[in-house]
Amino acid sequence: MAPDGATAHTEIGIIHGIAVRPENRRKGAATALLAECEEYLRREGARIMIAEVRPDAVAFFSVHGYETAPGLAFLIPSAAGTYVHPQSVPSTTLMWKNQSARPVTAEQAARGTALTGVLDA
Repeated sequence: MAPDGATAHTEIGIIHGIAVRPENRRKGAATALLAECEEYLRREGARIMIAEVRPDAVAFFSVHGYETAPGLAFLIPSAAGTYVHPQSVPSTTLMWKNQSARPVTAEQAARGTALTGVLDA
């Protein structure tokens, strides 16, 4: 583990944001950026992708397989311990995408932001 814990949860990929200039929107740039981010994170071992998105980007991320989660933080058990990802800005939405072969069951999803069962501990 890195001294600051930055590399402790390699199974979890964080996408901090994707921005495209207005004149370049609706041309596939954001889709290409997201695909490149996800591919890089998968190569690094990520099986869960997390994104904190602005309200106008929720539909975009939804189209690309991300789900919204209720609450102000994700709690994800992993081999390195429980990862906590809090919502940093109240106006954003936490979203996640499961790249794991182990799906989240309806019962687990009903527990809210504790995404148990997504990663093997």
